[in-house]
Amino acid sequence: IGDLGAQRISNGLALNTKVTELILVDAGIGPSGTQALAKAIQNVTLLDMSINPIGLAGLNAIANILQDNSCRLKTLILDGCGINMFGARSISKALSKNTSLEKLSLACNNIDDEGMCALAKYVTKTKSLQSLDISYNHISDVGKKAIIDACSENNSTLSTFHIHSPSIDDNCAIALAEVLSGNTTLTDIYIGGEILGDAGVQYIAEALKFNTTIRTLAINPGRVTPDAGQAFGEMLRHNNTITRLTSIHSHGNIVDLGAQRISDGLALNTKVTELTLVNAGIGPSGTRALAKAIQNVTLLDMSANPIGLEGLNAIANILQDNSCRLKSLILDGCCINMDGARSISKALSKNTSLEKLSLACNNIGD
Repeated sequence: IGDLGAQRISNGLALNTKVTELILVDAGIGPSGTQALAKAIQNVTLLDMSINPIGLAGLNAIANILQDNSCRLKTLILDGCGINMFGARSISKALSKNTSLEKLSLACNNIDDEGMCALAKYVTKTKSLQSLDISYNHISDVGKKAIIDACSENNSTLSTFHIHSPSIDDNCAIALAEVLSGNTTLTDIYIGGEILGDAGVQYIAEALKFNTTIRTLAINPGRVTPDAGQAFGEMLRHNNTITRLTSIHSHGNIVDLGAQRISDGLALNTKVTELTLVNAGIGPSGTRALAKAIQNVTLLDMSANPIGLEGLNAIANILQDNSCRLKSLILDGCCINMDGARSISKALSKNTSLEKLSLACNNIGD
């Protein structure tokens, strides 16, 4: 689309009062196109301009709109726009004067520690922001600590926080765990990192044993053992508020033992309705254990696990049970073959609740 196309869209928007959501992703829009659009988004509540080279001039134009009392933006997504320290400062300054923005995503940019510290100051004081994603930026422990501490100090509005990056480690998780021990507004946490290991998982799980506000825990560690499964299981024994547990792994080290420990916790938990354990190295015995404990689960995603025919049969048996509550079943990349397809098909012929089934990337033949 480029700047010229963005200017033409802007001309139309200037005469249009109905468009409230504008998404122009990877459209080659630079500073001048962004400036033109910024002048015409008076009625827009959601703006997503991710993966556009908007430059500092373009970002400043958006920042100026955010400071306008007539600004209606509630969601701003600028992922992968090359935003650096100066851009983070600009957006932070603007947001300090904004009272309407509820969701901000600045993932996959070039924000460094100084820029993140500027953003943290805004997060500490905001009375409107509910969701923040700062994943995959260029920050060290200084930047991570600043933004996590800001989440702690903002104990009034912020409910959803995303922090993923290859450099996220146990220290970062431990800092977040300290926040979770006292925070009463965060409801959805997403954290992941290539060097995040058992210790980080264990600290977060321990903090959540007695947390009464978290509803979603999505934790994607890169260096864990079955001990992480043990930590999840112990957490589930005590926590009565988490409804969605997601763990997507880089190296599949939860394995059957960890799955069995998670199963032990699930057996005593009536609140978890969505369970996602992807690429966790869970085989037949771990799958069988989990199948016995998902009585309240409505979404199960075990993609990229070597569950085998035995594991699949265990899930198939659950599907045939009249008490089965599963509505979504995702088993992508589980090496399911003809026999597995037959097993699941037979089970589904007797199931009346499943609404979504995904068996992509398997070995099912004609």
